[in-house]
Parts: sequence; structure tokens; C-alpha cells
Amino acid sequence: MIIIDLIYNLSVLVALSVFSGFIDSRYDRNTSIGKILQGTLFGIVAIIGMQYPFILEKGIIFDGRSIVISLCTLFFGPISGLISSILAVIFRYYIGGGGILTGSLVITASFLIGYLFHINKVKRKFYSTKVGLYSFGFLVSAVMMGLMLTLPTNFVGVAYRTITATVMIFYPLITMLIGKVLLDHEENKNYLDKINQEKNLYLTTLYSIGDGVITTDIKGAVKQMNHVAEQLTGWKESEAKGKLLEEIFKIIDEDNRNIVSNSVEKVLREGKVIGLANHTLLISKKGNEIPIADSGAPIKNQHGEITGVVLVFHDQTGERAKQKAILKSEEEFRNFFENSPLGKSIIGIDGSVKVNKSFCEMLGYSKDELLNKKWEELTHRDDNQKSKDVETSLLNGEEANARFEKRYIHKNGNEIWAEVNITLQRDAQGNPKFFITTVNNITKRKRAEELLKESEEKFRSIMENSADAIFITDTNGYYLYTNKAVTAMLGYTAEEMKNKTITDIAPKNRIDEVIKIFKRCQSEGKVFAEFELTKKDGSNISTDLNSVVLPGGLIYGSCRDISKRKQAEKEIKMLAHSLESISECVSITDDKDIILYVNESFFRTYGYSKGELIGKHTSILRPHNITQENLIEILPGTIIGGWKGEIINQRKDGSLFPILLSTSVVKDENEKPIALIGVAMDITEMKKNREELIAAKEKAEKSDKLKTEFLAQMSHEIRSPMNVALSFTELIKEEFKDVLSPQLADYIAGIEDAGKRLIRTVELILNASEMQVGTYQPTWTTVDLMSEILNNISRDYSNAANQKGLQLTLTSRISDPKIFCDKYSVNQIFINLVDNAIKYTKEGTVDIIVDKNEENKVKVIVEDTGIGMSEEFMAVMYDIFMQEERGYSRRYEGNGLGLSLIKKYCDLNKAVITVESGKKKGTKFIVTFPQDE
Repeated sequence: MIIIDLIYNLSVLVALSVFSGFIDSRYDRNTSIGKILQGTLFGIVAIIGMQYPFILEKGIIFDGRSIVISLCTLFFGPISGLISSILAVIFRYYIGGGGILTGSLVITASFLIGYLFHINKVKRKFYSTKVGLYSFGFLVSAVMMGLMLTLPTNFVGVAYRTITATVMIFYPLITMLIGKVLLDHEENKNYLDKINQEKNLYLTTLYSIGDGVITTDIKGAVKQMNHVAEQLTGWKESEAKGKLLEEIFKIIDEDNRNIVSNSVEKVLREGKVIGLANHTLLISKKGNEIPIADSGAPIKNQHGEITGVVLVFHDQTGERAKQKAILKSEEEFRNFFENSPLGKSIIGIDGSVKVNKSFCEMLGYSKDELLNKKWEELTHRDDNQKSKDVETSLLNGEEANARFEKRYIHKNGNEIWAEVNITLQRDAQGNPKFFITTVNNITKRKRAEELLKESEEKFRSIMENSADAIFITDTNGYYLYTNKAVTAMLGYTAEEMKNKTITDIAPKNRIDEVIKIFKRCQSEGKVFAEFELTKKDGSNISTDLNSVVLPGGLIYGSCRDISKRKQAEKEIKMLAHSLESISECVSITDDKDIILYVNESFFRTYGYSKGELIGKHTSILRPHNITQENLIEILPGTIIGGWKGEIINQRKDGSLFPILLSTSVVKDENEKPIALIGVAMDITEMKKNREELIAAKEKAEKSDKLKTEFLAQMSHEIRSPMNVALSFTELIKEEFKDVLSPQLADYIAGIEDAGKRLIRTVELILNASEMQVGTYQPTWTTVDLMSEILNNISRDYSNAANQKGLQLTLTSRISDPKIFCDKYSVNQIFINLVDNAIKYTKEGTVDIIVDKNEENKVKVIVEDTGIGMSEEFMAVMYDIFMQEERGYSRRYEGNGLGLSLIKKYCDLNKAVITVESGKKKGTKFIVTFPQDE
């Protein structure tokens, strides 16, 4: 049946159209690839529909292609619609039969109707409601029915009778159904785009907020931090993510120093926005204390369920200082307002007015008179609108303050020009409160501006009558203006100069040079140079040029006749012959450091010929790969009276050598500087002697290094055999433990003690040597004193203490005794202290205690009940090889290196060591470490 066939066909089209949403979710329909893919999909859907049609006669088929193509064009635009139409037309021609023309026309009409409605949809003249889509489908179906008239004549009647009811009833319904699916895709896509935009806006807002912001989940684990929060807490967002908020955001009460309760729990308990605490200090990761104000709020989902907490806080360091200054500033403001030399007024939004004395004096009114006037009455009528526009702009928030000029009317009727600076003050909610206006009387300035116009003519007169030759040229070098000094210097009139270019007044053999100078000025923006000019009478004069590029590319220049100066240079050269016999290197330069003369000794020393130096800048003598900061002092120092110092110079062959340079100024009979003279002396030998002294010093340092290496070698040569000997004693004890007599066991124990004593002596000597010559290289790290150092020492010395009947204890009064130090040297400090304590204690206790002092610094106490020390010995106990008992009769072994090393190792770790002791009173050493940085 036709109805069943067409419904089956249309059902296939509905199912296939769902794939459009799959494509739209991955390729934006507004991009070229999205449009092509959608057009291709709907073309394929139309082809599939034509493969399973209702067949009226062979070659005359009915399917849903009109629905597919019209909806594709409606929702995805002309490009997608055209692609689907072309694919459908091609396939229809491939099927063939008597319905080719009708089928092609239906495809074309469906595309055109879809395109027309797409345009109206974009312009929001057509809305894809159910009624709209049904009407759209009905129109497409009606047009298709009309185009059936193009079928072969003998099939028209049959076609109308067969499919009219089905097409006009079901086609609009299927159009509405597929259109609703596509509309849902479109709305979902727009919804997702909006969500992404809002997400990006949220993230951008979060990271742009000027306050610190931290978000957590329901358990208080950190999810996000903005940059301000990172700066204040000292934690990076990547480090903090997943950690509990109280680990990152540690705050204490500023007054009692108590830790403030968990912020997340408080917000979750209240379930609303709350201020968390007043007068709190944030403890950053580095231990810095920052005063803050903070608040928290619950994060809720669409169901109103709390999913986390957002914490907002900011640094109040500046604010708290400002609060203290508010009262003072208010008083200062009142004084400033009342006593300001500028007119000031405060105009409330309600119309209230307050003015200062200067404002009243400026307009000639008393305060009471001004209180009864509106500002429009005081303003010149031509400036009223300008004032109203400024007021409106401020009230609308278009600007925070405004500065403009206006005219007031004095009480006597005169115009008063004023520069007005007006600011709108708002309350904490942003509502307008009042205007603050500062009025500066600029009536005199306005009159001065009028006088300035008159002075411009005077300026032109000054320029015209300047003693310097002044000119202006265009970009091609033609003279546009010359003053009287040009005429006086060259002999040409101003009119004659307007017909000339820069090359017309240059010597024939210097034209190329003049052109290069002109182009350099154009490219660099300015130029200073010396060159010759040809006068009208044909003679040449020397000039110095100072030119700059003006806006628009014109060139302004001024020059002076320096022929007399050049003549003076020649005279200097004549006088210079008297300097040729001097053995030092003599040079004469101008005020720009250009070499005018050098003597014969100079040529011999530097290896240049005369032609290679004269006219060159002194920088030719300076090595370019060496930075010498004192070079910039030479020229200015010489000009103000003279300079003397040591610099490095370079010969022609590239070799470098040191010189001692002395410079001074050469003046004419009028005490005017005309040149600079320098005298240089090669100090290579002097430097060589200095280097030999340095080499001797380095040799001495090398000797210290050899000593260190010798001690290291001796340490190896002594410790290695001693370790072997000690190993063998252990074997002997183990092998003969059942037959050893007490006397022989004592002998073996003596060998072990002596061997260990010798190894420890060598180790102390080597360590002392490293510290003495500075070759010890510390390794800095964070160390747990208990687990990494003191537990090991206590365990290693417990046997020695037990053998002497001593009680060795280790106690820590703090939970986390960590310090930043060099682990080896700190280990040696306490090995030596504990070793000495056991060695010099006959009975009683040796206690090791870890604690903190009143400054919260970690300290370690090593205290014994031993023989103690005298005050005399404590004064020198850290000196190397120093012992209280000396000679062969001393009761205790040792070499006097232990305490010396302890002190050096403490200094290395910036630790402070103190001692409390007395003869027969025991000894207490306290080592205090700096706070971990």
C-alpha cells in the first residue's frame, strides 16, 4: 500500500536524520567542514530514501527527498542544502525513468523554499515552532504536488489520486518531526556553547579577581586557586590541589595567636555566605604573616545541594594602615578644603552646596550668597551645556572624573576663565553621593595665550636675526627658507637661495659627501657634521652643521663659519712639532675626540702611520671586545680640568697593552678651550711586576692545596692498614674466644682502642685541614635531627657509655626537629660533643636534649656530669690543638682538634654554640640552629 510504503520510507529518513546531531556535536555547523558534512549526510539520506520509494510506475517514484533537502537548507544554510540537492539530482538522473524532470524540479524547489525560510530564520522572521515547521512542510508538499503536473500526461491523474492524501497529511507531519529533531540538536548545541562560554567566563573571572579565591569540594579538599591566592598563601595551584584547605589556608587570631577553626566546616554548618573571622593573620607557606579579611560561601548545584565551598580573602596590610589614617586624613581634608588657594565646592545629589573661601573670593560672593544660587546662574550661558554634559557623563559612569575649561560670571559681571576638575563620589554600593569640584582661575593664563600669539611673530623675528645661519629644505634638498645670516655668510639673497639645492653651494669635489650627509639626516632623524660651502664669490668656507628632520620630512639646519677654528687647528699642528722629542705618547684632539696630532713616539708605540690616525676618533685605539667603564669619564673629565687613569689600548697589529693616561685642556689667549692634549705611558713592565706578585700569591695558595692533598694521602695510607689490623683483631677474638685469657683479651682490646684512636686522629686532622684552607664543600639539605643524626650517634655510643657505667639518654621535646644544614658537618659536631662528654665523665649521666628556644629556633643540649672546665681554658678552648691537660702526664687522650672543628662546623652552618661549665661541675654545650629558610 502507498501509505505503508511512504511511511516506511519517511521513517528511515527520520532515523537517518539523527546522525546530523552526531556531526553537529563534533564539527560546528558554521564552519566549512561542518556545512560540507551536513550537506553530504542529508544528500546520502535523500539517496537512501530514493532507493526505498513508493513506485507508481517504472521510473516514477515518490519518497521523502523534498523533506530532507528543504530541512537541510532551512537548518544548515545554502551550502549544505546545495550539496544535498546536487547529490539527490545526480542519483535521480541515475535512476532514470519518466519522472526525472519532476523529481529534479521537486529537489530544486525544496532547496529554494528551504533557502527562503533559512533567510527569514536568520532574520528572526521565521521561528521553528511546531506550527511553523508543519506550515513549512505543508508548503513544500503543496509545491511538490503542483510540480506533479510535469509528469507524463498519462500518469498525472493516477499520481494525484494515489498520493495526494498521503503526501498532504503525512509529509508535513514528518517534516515537523524531523525538524523538531534538528531543532533540538540546534538548541542543545547552542546550550552547550553557552555553557562553555559561561565556564570560560567563570574561569577567566576567577583568575582575574583581585582578591584571593580558593574553592574546595564538600570534604574541604582544594580544587582551584587564583593567582592572588597563590601569592598570599605561597602555594601553587598545582601543589595545593587535593590538599585539605586547613593545610593551605592557615589562619590565626591576630590578638591571641590561636588557630582559627576550620573554615569549610563553618560555611557548611551555616549554609550561607559568612564572614569567617576578624583580625586574622594568614600564615603563608614560607611562614610570613599577612593580615587578611575573608569570607566563605557554599557552592550549590541546580538542586540546591551544597557541593563545596568558595573562600574569598584579601591582603589588608594597606587597608589597616589606611583605617588608622582615615580620621587624620578627614581633618587634613577639611583644612585642605577650607584653606586651599584653589576654589573648591562640594555639591550633593540633593542639591546641597558647600564652598571654600577661595571659591567665594574668585566670584566675589559670600558663602551665604552662593548657598542660594544654582551653578547654572554662575556659569556663562555659552558653557552651561558643556557643564551639563560632564555631569551626565559622570552620573552614567562613563568616566570617574573630568577636567575641562569653562567661564564663570563674577558678581560684578566680568568673565572668569577657570579650569574645572570635577569628581563624582559614590557610596559603597556605587550610588552617587556628591560632586567634588576644584576650580583654578586661569583668566591670566588665557590672556597669556593671547599674548603668545603675538610672541610668535617675535620668534620669527629672532630666528630671522639669529647670528647662526638657519635654513629649511624640502625632502629633495631645495631651500625653502634661509635667514639673514645665510645671506651674510654666503652672499646669496633669500630669493636666490630658493632656486638652489644643497649641492649648488657645495664645492664640486665634495658634492657626494654633502649628499651622503643629507641622506643620513633623513634616515637617522638628525646629524652633526663639518663640511665646506662655496660662497657666491667662489671662495670656500668651513662650517659645522646641526640639522634635524621636522614633521612632514622637512629638514631644519643651522651652521656656523668655523674657518677661524680650522686655522687654529693648523696652528696647533705647527706647535706640535715641539712635542716630537718627548718619549711619552702625546696626542691632541678636538672636543669630539677626533685626533688632530700625535708625536713620533705615539706612532712607534701604536704601529700606525700618520695618515691612519689623523682625523680618526680615539676609539680606533680602544679594544672593542673589552668593556672599560672609565672610558666615558675621560672626555668630560678632561674638559672640566683634566683626567688621569689607567686604561687598555690596542696597537695596529691587534695586541693589547696597558697605559697610564693623563689629559688636559689647551686654551687660547681668551681662555677658551681650543683642543685637548693627552700624554700616555706604556706600563706593561709595571703590570708585569704586579702579575709576578700575584703569581707568588697563587703559588702560596697552591702550597696549601698540596698540603691538603698530602694529608688526604696520609689519611688513606694510615687508615687502610689500621682497618686491616682492626679486622684481624676481630677475627682473633672470634676464632679464639673460648681460649683467650683475660689478660690477652685486654691486650686485644688495647689494640682496637689504639687503632680506632689513630683513625679518628687522622680523620680529625684531615677535617681540620679542609676547614683551614677552605676546601670543604658543604651539601645543604633539610635534615631531621632525631631520625637522621642523633638516634645513630646515641646507638653508636651506647656501648662506650655502658662500659664506663654511664647513663646515656636522648630526648626530644619537639615533634618535628628539622633544620636546613650540611648533614656531614652537623653529624661531626655531635659526634665530637658526645665523644668528649663520655670521655671526660667518670660516673653519672650524659644527656642529649632536642628543644626550641624562646625565638622558636631548634637547639640541641649535650650535658654531662664530668670533670668540667676552668674559665681560663674556656677562653681558648676553640683554638686548634688546645687541651686543658698537656704533656705525657695528661689523664685523657686527644689531640685538641675536636672543639676547634666543632666551632668551625657551627660557623659553617650559622649555628651558635655556647657552653656552661666549671671544674667538677660537669659541662653543658648548647648548639642553636637558625630558622629554616
